[in-house]
Amino acid sequence: MRPRARIEPWQNLDLMSFGLTEQECTEAAQWVDRDGAVRSGARAIAAALIAGRAPWPVFGRVLDAPAVRPLAARVYRWVALNRDRFPGATPACSMN
Repeated sequence: MRPRARIEPWQNLDLMSFGLTEQECTEAAQWVDRDGAVRSGARAIAAALIAGRAPWPVFGRVLDAPAVRPLAARVYRWVALNRDRFPGATPACSMN
């Protein structure tokens, strides 16, 4: 199921109103809480999972646990750099 959140391509948004730059959005996924707090990369993915329906919030909390964050950040970066190589990838996945 989809998270209880609005998911939008950054290209369709007024980034300045969210306190984001185009560079930040091209470098990593971004999550903006209702209070305006911004999370990037693995922490953004964790926030999206937490906003989801069971069982996803459990995974999001684990992913965002302080002891797991460094590993989650490394895995996130590896996946982001290789996303065009995964099954189901489209030309949009390539950053070239």
